[in-house]
Amino acid sequence: MRNIYITILTCVFTILFLNIANAQTQYMSLIKLLSNRDNLRIHPFKSQSDYSPIMHLLKKGKSYIWNQPEIANYWIDSAFNISKKEVNFQGLAESEITRGLIAMGQGDFKKSFTYYARAYGYIPYADSKEQLLTGLHINIGATYLYQAEYEKAARYYYLALQYMNNYRQNDINLLMAYNNIADVFIKMKQYDKASDYLNQGEILAFKKKDNYILPYIYVNKAEIEIIKKNYDAANVFLKKSSDYNENETSKEAVQGLLICKGRMMLQLNQPEEAVQLLTKAISFGSDSNPYYAFVAPYYLLGEALFRMGSFKEAESVLTMALHKANGIGIREEKLNALLVLGDIYKALGVKKQELEIRREIIVLQDQLLNKEKVEAINQLEVKYRTAQKDKEITEKKLLITEQKRKIEKNQIWITITLMGLVGLIGIGIVKNQSNKQKGKIVLLQAMIEGEEKERTRIAQELHDGIGGQLAAIQMHCSAQENRLDTDLTNILQMLKQASKEIRETAHNLMPEAIKQFSLEEALFLYCQNINKSNNLKLQLQILTPIPILPPQQRLNIYRIAQETIQNIIKHAHAKNAIIQISHQHKKLNLALEDDGRGFNINETKKGLGLNNIEVRIKTLNGILAIDSQKGKGTTINIEIPI
Repeated sequence: MRNIYITILTCVFTILFLNIANAQTQYMSLIKLLSNRDNLRIHPFKSQSDYSPIMHLLKKGKSYIWNQPEIANYWIDSAFNISKKEVNFQGLAESEITRGLIAMGQGDFKKSFTYYARAYGYIPYADSKEQLLTGLHINIGATYLYQAEYEKAARYYYLALQYMNNYRQNDINLLMAYNNIADVFIKMKQYDKASDYLNQGEILAFKKKDNYILPYIYVNKAEIEIIKKNYDAANVFLKKSSDYNENETSKEAVQGLLICKGRMMLQLNQPEEAVQLLTKAISFGSDSNPYYAFVAPYYLLGEALFRMGSFKEAESVLTMALHKANGIGIREEKLNALLVLGDIYKALGVKKQELEIRREIIVLQDQLLNKEKVEAINQLEVKYRTAQKDKEITEKKLLITEQKRKIEKNQIWITITLMGLVGLIGIGIVKNQSNKQKGKIVLLQAMIEGEEKERTRIAQELHDGIGGQLAAIQMHCSAQENRLDTDLTNILQMLKQASKEIRETAHNLMPEAIKQFSLEEALFLYCQNINKSNNLKLQLQILTPIPILPPQQRLNIYRIAQETIQNIIKHAHAKNAIIQISHQHKKLNLALEDDGRGFNINETKKGLGLNNIEVRIKTLNGILAIDSQKGKGTTINIEIPI
């Protein structure tokens, strides 16, 4: 499956890039080389140890990517030529990917994509083809992110994420993919989604004991808290970022940390402190990514100088930074820099330049954050989430199916053994047990019907009796409201709250929605009510059309979802929960998932809520599977024959 995936991607990208003349020439040379079977037999594929000299040249070239591209290309060209001579596809692929990064750093994105296209031609024949493929997708995404092409960047990040989550969960590129897709959502001002991916990356980094990416993750987390003005939380994340890069092994990570601190000082209106931090970031040199080494610190430095009243100096810094950024094609944060420059020209009274900057701002705003791009990225995110959830549901279904097979197998052996030992007596026992089971089902159905009748009676008494009396008292007190003192006014407010709670209790006991609407409509209304009245954020996802169900069956399924959500509210302390419902092969699949504190299934005793859920599922001849771990939330999967 993975090889097919790689082959398809190779073909797709070959087609996409072959219209570039240089790429076409190189690709045809590769085809000619591959067609020479004798040549391939003479030069077999190399193992990792065989191409260590090539890897040494590549490593040397990569150290000069950002600040001395000519030297970088010299070493990469040497690695490429040796790889070509030895028909070493690993070296050829890595050389082309590195050439693409060098071109990206110089702002020549067309050439960058040409090199990436060539790399696609070599990857299927390389030793580490899968890791090269995911790394290439992330580099392509980064190249688009450089240009503020957020939708295209997200497309490649999701492609890499989905592939790695399905086939390569130990891929070293997975952590970078989580961090980079979070970058996209930060730029798109969708901070909750960004935080979600950063949390996933943080958990995975701890699991893998990989600290390299953590400084970047914590800086991104701090950025989000600064935007939300949660400065204490931001400082916690900044401290963590510093701790995980204590020896300053990554200059880029240190620069990112200082830039983030400088941004916070600006937001706290402390421009002098910001100038010190940003000057320090610049002092670390230019041998890291130009965005961290030059563009971002100079943009913010210009803003700090403007805040201090040094308009001319601020203009000089921003003009230089924008010229450099335009020269290498970096469009990140250009909008903020232009806004500050416009304010500088306004303060200096230079109307013409201010007008030109304002026009450029309008064009850039439309390019970066137009509605269509935001919607496209959201659709990509929904598809990715749906694919991951479908994968989880499929795995749960397979588990349930396997359990059913084991049960059926055990039942067959038990039946054969009993028949061999006691013959007709055994058959009689089986029949008797079957009748008892049917009797239990009938009894359970009667109990549930009796419970629903009692719920209806109590709801009517609450609504018509106590609710009516409270309403009358409330009306009487409201008429005298102007004459009431403070204590009585408080009592009136308590009566209003009590009336509201009685109405909600009556609705939960006897939901009119399930009588008037379909199952999905009733669940939608229920989710709306939960989201209004609780801290829990509840989502409903209808994955397939749901057939019209008999009233009693519809009510039971509604009650199962209702009681499960009430359990989450009471016990899980969750912030988010999802209800997924689908219909396939004459079976209704109901999945409920929360991000709460979870529990140990073997240690926790079943409460009344869970017992009620199991009884209802049993009356519907359904199957229940619960997956929960402490600190990792809970997933409940239910399968009901329709």
